[in-house]
Amino acid sequence: MDMFEKEYRKWMDVHVAKRKGERRRKLAEGSNHAEKEMLRHIWWAAFGNFEFLHPEYEITDFFQGQRFLDFVYIRGPIRIVFEIDGYGPHLRDISRRQFCDERVRQMHLTNDNWIVIRIGFDDIKERPRLWIGLLQQMMGRLFGNPEQQLTQVDYLEREVIRFAIRENRAIKLRDLEKLFSFRYRAARTVIDRLVAKQWLIPASGGKERVHSWEVNVNNKQLPL
Repeated sequence: MDMFEKEYRKWMDVHVAKRKGERRRKLAEGSNHAEKEMLRHIWWAAFGNFEFLHPEYEITDFFQGQRFLDFVYIRGPIRIVFEIDGYGPHLRDISRRQFCDERVRQMHLTNDNWIVIRIGFDDIKERPRLWIGLLQQMMGRLFGNPEQQLTQVDYLEREVIRFAIRENRAIKLRDLEKLFSFRYRAARTVIDRLVAKQWLIPASGGKERVHSWEVNVNNKQLPL
């Protein structure tokens, strides 16, 4: 049994023991495949623990009915909802009214100060690195120590540095756009952060505008 499976079972057992009735039965059945895959390939890879995370969290929705959210993260005043969306159920197996009601429910969660994150199941299989980085960035902004933000390197930044070292050349924005399926602005943001932390420096040859960057070999603490 690997470490993820061991900690996952301990985490589920703790939450099952706290619940009763339908809430206990639903949780005892275990997470579905998509939810567990998200935990394994994204959440565990990003954070290595399940602290503050609650599975199958019950709320009263805007119709005054009971509803279960896939996962919620509650830490102090911050409340985050994680929903895993499969392509078929959300675009093929629901009516137009149900589709609209889901958007209304999401807006009610937002009005109740929940942060709502929806992850497509295909991304769990095909682009887990993207979501690992996105979640780490979000958690860093919400809970990170501001005094450490200029030196800490998140998952995406570390992957960019490793990529630049493997390629043994200056990297460009289009490299990040291809590697992480980024758009221009997101790629530029990551590069700017790495330059600010002195992990990357402008490549030689740039004049007024810099179009490529290389690893700062003079930095003796490269985060590999």
